[in-house]
Amino acid sequence: KTSANATRWLYVQELDDLMPARSTASESPDAVHWLKVREGAGGMTVSEDKSVRAKPNVLDGSVLLGTLDSIFLGFYTAGLFVSGYVGDRVDLRLFLTIGMVGSAICMMLMALAYVLHVHSLAYFCVVNAVFGLFQSMGWPAVVAVMGSWFGHGNRGFIMGVWNCHTSVGNILGSVITAAAVGSGMHHEDWPLGYFLPGLIMALCAAAVYLFLIAHPEDANVAVPWSNAHDADGAGRRSGDGNEGEEEEEEFTYDFHDVSESADIHEENDNQVPLMQSAARRSTGAVTAKVAACGSTFLEALRIPGLVPYSVSLLLSKMCAYSVLYWGPYFLGSVGFTSETAGYLCSFFDIGGMIGGIAAGFISDRFGVRALVAFGFQVLGVPAMAFYYHETVAVGTEVGPNIWLMIFVGIFINAPYALITTAVSADLGNKVESTRMLSLVTGIIDGTGSFGAMIQGVVVGLIASESWASVWHFLMVAQGLSAVMLVMLVKQDVQHLRSR
Repeated sequence: KTSANATRWLYVQELDDLMPARSTASESPDAVHWLKVREGAGGMTVSEDKSVRAKPNVLDGSVLLGTLDSIFLGFYTAGLFVSGYVGDRVDLRLFLTIGMVGSAICMMLMALAYVLHVHSLAYFCVVNAVFGLFQSMGWPAVVAVMGSWFGHGNRGFIMGVWNCHTSVGNILGSVITAAAVGSGMHHEDWPLGYFLPGLIMALCAAAVYLFLIAHPEDANVAVPWSNAHDADGAGRRSGDGNEGEEEEEEFTYDFHDVSESADIHEENDNQVPLMQSAARRSTGAVTAKVAACGSTFLEALRIPGLVPYSVSLLLSKMCAYSVLYWGPYFLGSVGFTSETAGYLCSFFDIGGMIGGIAAGFISDRFGVRALVAFGFQVLGVPAMAFYYHETVAVGTEVGPNIWLMIFVGIFINAPYALITTAVSADLGNKVESTRMLSLVTGIIDGTGSFGAMIQGVVVGLIASESWASVWHFLMVAQGLSAVMLVMLVKQDVQHLRSR
């Protein structure tokens, strides 16, 4: 409704309370009728619009939203694997821009459904599917950009700080959307809740296209951790030999099995070269030979640690998204209003920022990513048990619940943030002679997103029994995520002993 005299359309299944008797007996009591509701100075008038006979595809709004959410996450998860593969072969600046512009268009198409009176479930399903694919172009690309600019020695802390943008985005997204929806008449302007974030996304896409420098060599900047190696594949920086050896040692000391990645390329010396992006190599010569399967999924899966980290992230991300999505419902069962419960859950993101930065700093300090992630995952089990029992005990006291939410957010989000950022960048740089940052990130986060996708169904079924069962399930999942890293933790412990 845009003005006092605007026409609104409603659908009803029974007209007796609003209109005179039906004009024909053929109209069954359960028929769907569309009404024009006009409000003016003389009051409200209601008349049936017989030209509209469409029946809403889904009568239950929660079913519709759940379906769209599942479609979005499904296509986003699948798209991460493809986007990771493509991201290693194209100009990341243009790749990111396309993903952001496509996402902005999809959000605006959702808003246009209101303007164009679209009531087709198929329309919303298709838009959300395409939206998920465009969104999947983002994470592998941005991690690849960050990984190429920052070396292993300080990557954990820097990417831990950088990763705070996800939590800030969650908070800003809620605030901006709520403000947009609330600005409408009767607080029902949901199209603006899509259009305004879409507009912001489009403006950010323009900024990325104009100002992003995806790789150091694009700005003629030499970095010791660059994958633009010399002909013998040693990966040392040109210049003083000893200095190069020290830099290489700093870059690879956490890999433990770097020799395995070198063996991969020895087996593929006879393969044809892979063309690099022209934009990426505008400032220097292209490296002569790379393996034809240099950025294939098979080679990526052979990187030591990739599979354990991916499975661990699946379980960690399932826990994080379960608390993020189901936290308000749990707090509602404690006695909080929906508004207060949503407010309290925003502190889960704040705890995630603290945990992500702390995990990155510690892993940089001691050079052991797996051990740090394992430690936070193990501590997360008693942290969740403590959170559940204390939340039930303190009831609807806001202050204690804020601190409890921050506390549990630290331990649940820290390993999730570490694996999706610094670990992904480390593993992507393990293969010499070619870039695999985007592909590795896509595989790791794609596997993790599968956990985020299934949590809605799994937790929903368990919650129908009791919330205690939900938290017990999450504790088991958190513990299993730690088990996935046991072999890598052993290597980290050996590394610490050898220092």
